[in-house]
Amino acid sequence: MTGIQAPPEPYITVSVSLNYELPAGQDEPLAGTTMARDLDVPSGYEATMATVVTTRNPAPELGEDELLEIGAPDELLVTIGRVVYVGGHGTVETRSLHEQTGDRSNNMPITVSATGLSSYTVAIEVVCRRTQKAVDAWALAAHAAISSAYHAREHEHREALAVLTEQRRDPTVGDIPDHNQQIIRRELQRAAISIMTAQHFDLFNAVEGLPNEMPRINFMDARAEGEYVEFFSKAFEWENMVYVFQPYFWGAKQRWMDQLSGSAQSDPLFAAFLEAGYVRIQVPVRPNFEEAVLWFQETGEIPVGEPAGVTTPEHLSLLEELKANVLVEDLGRLVDSFEYELPTTLHVAQRTMTFPVWQRDLQGNWTQVQPLGR
Repeated sequence: MTGIQAPPEPYITVSVSLNYELPAGQDEPLAGTTMARDLDVPSGYEATMATVVTTRNPAPELGEDELLEIGAPDELLVTIGRVVYVGGHGTVETRSLHEQTGDRSNNMPITVSATGLSSYTVAIEVVCRRTQKAVDAWALAAHAAISSAYHAREHEHREALAVLTEQRRDPTVGDIPDHNQQIIRRELQRAAISIMTAQHFDLFNAVEGLPNEMPRINFMDARAEGEYVEFFSKAFEWENMVYVFQPYFWGAKQRWMDQLSGSAQSDPLFAAFLEAGYVRIQVPVRPNFEEAVLWFQETGEIPVGEPAGVTTPEHLSLLEELKANVLVEDLGRLVDSFEYELPTTLHVAQRTMTFPVWQRDLQGNWTQVQPLGR
C-alpha cells in the first residue's frame, strides 16, 4: 500500500569541514585563534561517535622571541562537545561521543583552536544513532496510515456490497428467480419457433419508418405476421413447456469460457441456462390443434380455417392415433358398492374410569348402551 514511509535508518552520518590559510602577503603565523561552528544532528538521532581528520602546516622556524610573542608552540585542538582531539598533520582519530560526553543535543558544538600555524584543515564525520523515540513515532504514524487505509477500503467494500445487493434486488439486473424464469421461457420459445419454422425472425418487420420519422404500420405485413403469431401462440401450450439443459461442451468450443461465466449467477437455474450448450424442449400441442400443427409440418403453411387434410402417411397415422385416444369410451359398469369403516386415532375424554359399553344390533350397527360419564 502507499502512504507509509520507510522506518528511519538505524545509523546515519553527518559531516563538516573547517580550514584556514594565511592571507597572501601575511608572514606572521596564526596565533591563538579559535573557530566555532554547530553541527546539526538530524531529529530523531543522537551523536554517538566522531572521526576527525586533520592536516596542518606550521609556521617557519620561529625564534625564542617569536615563540614568547605567540605564547606557545604550534598546536591544533579540535573540540566536539566535551571531547578534545589533538590534531597533527595527516592524523585520523575516532572517539565515542555518547559515552564520554552524554551529549544528546541536536546541536553539537565544534571548536577548532590553532596556534603557530600558517594553515590547517579539519574534516569531521559524526555517526548518529536512531533513537527509540523516533522508532515509536514512526510506528504510530505507520499504524495511523494503515488504519486509515483499512477503513477506507472497508468503506469501499461496504459500498460495493450494497450496490451488488441492490442489483440483486433489481429485476433489470437479471438475478431474480421469477424474472429469470420468464427470460428462460421466452428465449426457449423463440428458439423452438425458430427451429420449427426454419427462420430467424428476419422478415418480421410490420412497423416501418426512418430513425427520425414517426413509425408507420405496414397493414399487409401486420395481417400476415399476425396470423403467424396467433397460430404459434394458440397451437402450443407454452405454459406447459418442459426442458432439460445439457452441459456447455455440447456448444461451440470457442464460447466455452463465456458460457462458464454464467456460474457467477446466484440463481442456479438461470446459471444452468447461461452455461447450457444444448437444450431439449418438449412443448405439448393444445387440444383440437393437432391436425393444424401436422398440416403446418407437412406444408410449411399456416392453416386458414380448417386444414384441407393431412396426406403424409406418417402424419396421417399419428393423427388417427390421436383421434382414437380422444374418442375412446369407458366400457366399465358399476356392479355394487359397499361401506368400510376405518379405525381412528381420536380419543374420547370422560369423567369416570369405566369404559363405555357397545352393542351390535340386527343390522350390524354398533350402539352405545352405557352413556358416557356414568
